[in-house]
Amino acid sequence: MSFSASKTVSVFSVKLFSIVRNASSLTATAKIFLPASFDTRSRLFSSVSRHTLSLNDQGHGAAISPFLNNTKRLLANTCSCGHSCGRREAHAKSDTDLSEFLSEEIEAEKATIQHPELPPVAGFDISREGSLVTLTKAFNKEKVKVLVNVSNTVDASPIDESLKGKEDEAADVGNMQSKPDFSVEIEKGGQTLVFQCSSVDDVEAPAEGEEDTYSDLFQLDEVAVHEGEFKDSTYLVAADIMDGNLYDLLMNFLDERGINNDFAKQLIDYSTAYEHRLYIELLGKLKRFVAE
Repeated sequence: MSFSASKTVSVFSVKLFSIVRNASSLTATAKIFLPASFDTRSRLFSSVSRHTLSLNDQGHGAAISPFLNNTKRLLANTCSCGHSCGRREAHAKSDTDLSEFLSEEIEAEKATIQHPELPPVAGFDISREGSLVTLTKAFNKEKVKVLVNVSNTVDASPIDESLKGKEDEAADVGNMQSKPDFSVEIEKGGQTLVFQCSSVDDVEAPAEGEEDTYSDLFQLDEVAVHEGEFKDSTYLVAADIMDGNLYDLLMNFLDERGINNDFAKQLIDYSTAYEHRLYIELLGKLKRFVAE
């Protein structure tokens, strides 16, 4: 009898050790799949302690199966944010709210389109690839190329004082304009003359009674000359350290090739219209992304 009882106790101990060992293994597995905020140890062993004493002839499976069921339930309740926060409905509602807002925003932006067709830039052929715009023309034996990127170029222009007090929303916020920096490349005889240019902000109008003076709408930032492809080792000179006469002569040089204030105004109009078109396309892509 004593030998039989000892054997029974020994078998029970082996099975109990097997339960704990398998529970530990399941704990490690659960930590991989469950959110970091879920305390696997406390919930695991509370589950094991409730069922270990009910060990029967089926072995440890009967004790561990409640834990597996509990794990499945927790994983099923884990939402897309990665936590078992029970916010599935809230996340779905945020998608709906965003989609509805985007629909309204797209219609509102379409209603403010000022140029159904992109305006021309006189004397230049224009090609586009995404946010990149290339303008080209021929001048004598030279090829003139202007490169523009319209991304992150929009800012509110100064409010027209004559519009103040009117119920026009545009008068309250000013006109959104794209004023991009641009580079000019003039190729001739295997060499390329490069100008890095930027728009001039806040060109002041002459005060009443003062003579209207000419103000450039863009400025030179850097100048370089290179052969073949432009390299990181190509020397660039900052325009603000140039002799003033040299700077003026280079501006005249560009003027003769059609890079002047008229060009700058037309480029702003074109860039503003094209950037607005890209913005509306982005809103549409965002709406389709949310809807999928």
